Amino acid sequence: MLKETLKWRANYKPEEIRWDEIAHEAETGKIYRSNYIDKCGRTVLVMRPSCQNSKSTKGQIRYLVYCMENAILNLSPDQEQMVWLIDFQGFNLSHISLKVVKPFLEPKTQNKVKFVYSDDLNTVKIMEDLFVMDQLESAFGGKDSSGFNINKYAERMREDDKRMPSFWATETPPSVAPQPALTSGCTSGFS
Repeated sequence: MLKETLKWRANYKPEEIRWDEIAHEAETGKIYRSNYIDKCGRTVLVMRPSCQNSKSTKGQIRYLVYCMENAILNLSPDQEQMVWLIDFQGFNLSHISLKVVKPFLEPKTQNKVKFVYSDDLNTVKIMEDLFVMDQLESAFGGKDSSGFNINKYAERMREDDKRMPSFWATETPPSVAPQPALTSGCTSGFS
């Protein structure tokens, strides 16, 4: 698998994708890197399928690759995982369940997928264990109601674009901006 990945990277050149090339795909906030991390220090990607704004499969894939590369760029040096929060609100497949998704996931990944619902106290606890609720978006049960702002996001992405060449050009990636201190240990159970 490593050989295929390296071949794909050599051909696709994901490290060369820049914000101005894919910005139109981001306008609605269908996928973006949040401005917070989880309690384990992992970068958080937010996906909102109902905010789909284009029909270009090629453009959508390029934007997804850009977001994943950006998430990797912003991982702390001791972190190898990221978190995906997917908001199915308003999506016509909002009743999707793990039974539908499970056959497409590797067994190790299957155990990490959790569906949470705002009216289920057990799943609310999952979010409280993983996130600082004051930072987490209200759509996911948190207290931050500021929402997605394309202009602020564009500024962050343009700054990250400046760091991307040096990240992939060195054997040891440069350290990312300091993350806030974590007040509790990682208790997610998703490792």
